Amino acid sequence: MSLQNVITYSPPFVKIISGEDEFEEAIKDAKTGEEKTVKRKVYDLLNDRKLFPIINVLRSGPLTIKEIREGYNLLVEKPKNEMTIYRYVKLLEKGGLVAKAGRKVDVEKNVTKILYSRTGTVFYTIDSSRKYWETDAGNDLINMVSSILKIYPKFNSVSEECLKDLIIEIFTKVVTEVSTILEETGEKNPDLFTETSYVGMSKTIDILQVFVLLANPELYEEDWKKCFKDS
Repeated sequence: MSLQNVITYSPPFVKIISGEDEFEEAIKDAKTGEEKTVKRKVYDLLNDRKLFPIINVLRSGPLTIKEIREGYNLLVEKPKNEMTIYRYVKLLEKGGLVAKAGRKVDVEKNVTKILYSRTGTVFYTIDSSRKYWETDAGNDLINMVSSILKIYPKFNSVSEECLKDLIIEIFTKVVTEVSTILEETGEKNPDLFTETSYVGMSKTIDILQVFVLLANPELYEEDWKKCFKDS
């Protein structure tokens, strides 16, 4: 059998996912059987136990539905058939985490099958957009942090609006720096993250963000002084 992979899509090394990124999914109402459209967070797909094994399997590169199913069933207790795997893949595709990467061609039989790949070697999830901080969840977080800071005398004069602006500015700059580091790492050592779990990758990014802040005080020094004039 002569099989050839014809690749038409190469994903970037880093795929940034905002906590506010959404997509629409069509589902059937359990009672009426009617189809309706609901909005889902892309971030939730990464935490879905049914879907994440597919993201994990695709670390090795573009695969067909059959190949994804084979890898998927090695990772889960209850095996899934190809139809179910196809449905999962299409959902991930709608969420922008998986994309068609080309075709596997059987030259002898003149048959082709679609190849799917991740849309990034590393998924970098963030909640740094102004839109997030304007939501109830964002405002609640700002209020809680502000209340904690006010316990300490040198922080008790900061306004919540200034704190919000400071957080947005810091996150925006840190995300840019960490993304650059990850991109450069991908160019120099593309296999480094191949075996890293999503949780492991998230914790790695958390640590990188801390070190970026410590090593680059100029990223936030001016904004910091605006809020904490006496500190």
